[in-house]
Amino acid sequence: MLTPRICPFLPILSLTLLGCGSSSQDPDGPDVVDAGAPDAGPPGGTSEAGPPDTPKPPSDTSPAPELRGVMIDDFEDGDDKTVFPGGAWYQYNDSQNGGASVMTFTGVAPGAIAMNGPGYESERSLEISYTLDQGTLTYPGYLGWGVWFADKDKPMDVSPYVGLAYSYKGGAHRVRVETFEVTDYDFFGMDFPASASWTTVIVPFSQMMQEGWGPRATFNPANVGNISFQVRGSKGQSGRLALDNLMFLTQLPNQEPDMTVLPPDPPAEDPISTIAISNPLQSKAMTYLTRGANITNWLEESRFSKFTYDETFVEKLAAAGFKSLRLPIDLDLYVTSTSGSGDAMDIVIHDDLWTVLDSFLEWTGKAGLSLTIDYHQYDKSINLSKPESLTKAVLLWGKVAEHLAANPREDLFYELLNEPELSFDGTPPTAAEWTALAERMIAAIRSFDKTHTIIFGDVDWYGIHALTARKPLADPNLIYSAARMAPPFENRYYNFYVYRDFMGAIPADMRHLPVYITETNQNDPWIDVNSGWVRNAYAEINWWNQQPGNQQIRLLALYRWPARDRWVIEGKRNVIEDFRQALRNDYRWRETPLPERKPYRATFLSHDTPAQMEAGRRYSVRFRLRNDGGRIWRRSGPNPVRVGFHWYDRNGRQVLQLPQDDVRSELPGDVQPGASVELTADVVAPAQAGDYVLEWDLVEEGVTWFRDQGSTPLPLPVVTQAPPAREEGGAPMPAIEDIIAQLPRDPAGFKAR
Repeated sequence: MLTPRICPFLPILSLTLLGCGSSSQDPDGPDVVDAGAPDAGPPGGTSEAGPPDTPKPPSDTSPAPELRGVMIDDFEDGDDKTVFPGGAWYQYNDSQNGGASVMTFTGVAPGAIAMNGPGYESERSLEISYTLDQGTLTYPGYLGWGVWFADKDKPMDVSPYVGLAYSYKGGAHRVRVETFEVTDYDFFGMDFPASASWTTVIVPFSQMMQEGWGPRATFNPANVGNISFQVRGSKGQSGRLALDNLMFLTQLPNQEPDMTVLPPDPPAEDPISTIAISNPLQSKAMTYLTRGANITNWLEESRFSKFTYDETFVEKLAAAGFKSLRLPIDLDLYVTSTSGSGDAMDIVIHDDLWTVLDSFLEWTGKAGLSLTIDYHQYDKSINLSKPESLTKAVLLWGKVAEHLAANPREDLFYELLNEPELSFDGTPPTAAEWTALAERMIAAIRSFDKTHTIIFGDVDWYGIHALTARKPLADPNLIYSAARMAPPFENRYYNFYVYRDFMGAIPADMRHLPVYITETNQNDPWIDVNSGWVRNAYAEINWWNQQPGNQQIRLLALYRWPARDRWVIEGKRNVIEDFRQALRNDYRWRETPLPERKPYRATFLSHDTPAQMEAGRRYSVRFRLRNDGGRIWRRSGPNPVRVGFHWYDRNGRQVLQLPQDDVRSELPGDVQPGASVELTADVVAPAQAGDYVLEWDLVEEGVTWFRDQGSTPLPLPVVTQAPPAREEGGAPMPAIEDIIAQLPRDPAGFKAR
């Protein structure tokens, strides 16, 4: 996601415009931290030793880099003492604080310590199995183990070393170096993700960080007590973790990146002829999913008991101009029983689920709102390590589709799973794991319902970068969703796409300047893997720069190279390789200056103006407009911008109306240049029946109509019909109404009308 800073008008956007000045947290430039080996040797005269010559590792392992240092423990003796003099292994859990997490060393009873796991290219390793349970804790459950070296009155000095190294296989964990300056357990450390194969990691002391809940401290390598490992998670999360060859490093491996600039190797020229989306699903989405409401914290938190939101609520949404309703609901709360297993598994659904869905289908249908049923996991009952939980999620969609398949509405949508990271217990799914489950869900739906459209959001919190990196799923009736923010910012992007909102917020008088996005990252600290995130980020910026009329972005800077916080890139070869691959695309910004926007320009994107009206009657019309000018449309102030109209007869002469019938409609808020807005505007038909042209336009009150400044209005043919005849005895209606006496006599009264 972008970490924003903009100068000078949005101080939270990390986006700099050349010509307005820039700011930097590092005025002297990005100092590279030197993590080379110190001159002093290890205490006690212990000699440096690399790993012994060993056979080539098996195919499911990653080769270890050449390491120089001192072994803390290789676990080959199998006991709780370290090879390094004076160290002893210990273990702990959260039971004293109200938790119920448990761990067991392989081959011994709970509470005992032994090294009996299969080693990495050796006989033994430290291996534990664990189950987490937070119990009464208000934070995740935890457990851990470590090496005790010293007490506070005689701390251990690890200054001769530059870091740690070890190999591991299994669950995600954190390694910590515990110093006595830290008294609240917010120790310096580094996090590592789960790994299905043996992985060797380097932990430079210079790159370890506190986690942030305690007071900030300075890492003091001369005041060390323990080196520890910790696993955390929610109730029911279980796993196994093995460690081998834990050592102090006297020198970091040669991890200097090869920054040789290779010749550009861009992909073949493939000019974009148009950015128009021809897929009919785009039209369907724009028709039914453009302005929606989301019912939050009701049916995803707990099972249905009463209609907190009912038909009256739906009617109010429709009256306010909403077009769609998203119904988040935790479907698995309605499973009353489960039978069988594997492919023979089946579930029974409580009728409360059908009561809820059928009611909202009826109410939204009457109100003219589309309905999206969103499987919104709240209790994290889906777990990758529990196949039956995945099967239950698949069966749930099959049951819902079977119940709704015969419904003829084309504005009914199935949203597979809200933000997978929120839905899974334990380790969140990778893109491949989520794809496999989504395809099973889609197959279950299509076995009963082949017509209703499915909505798919990707991993990384519905991140757009995850979508751009995948191949489309096989089902053709699928809409892909990228995350936007929660109300009242539902029209603003979330994750990397937020840069588009920032670009749209740049004032018109600064849109000729180049843009520099000076800090960007993937929200979480960089893990040393080549995920393609960097390539996708630069490809997205290149796409933006290639669109006609777009202000050019000249820089996307990754945050950050030096080891000044957890987002360090230095030394992470795979991230750097991802960056190098992006460079080879040779993306370039366009030097062509942007055309200056005219101040008053409006584009009518959509409307529902009736073609026939009753003479003298007032109508409300829904519009979608875009500000294609260079000025902000102000909703209020001395000269607000409003939507107005003029009537012309068949001869092109303007039809004068009573002042109370010459209505103007307010905007819902200020509209920035390039932004779109939806609103409802009123119009009063001419008093006499006939053929007319209704011309919609915008007016800056007291200043000018937009048409007079070169903007194109919206002319529409309209036939007005006489109102129904009055019953006998009713007041007669004059054939021609004399309004001359009511018109203003001062010509200034016609200004901008």
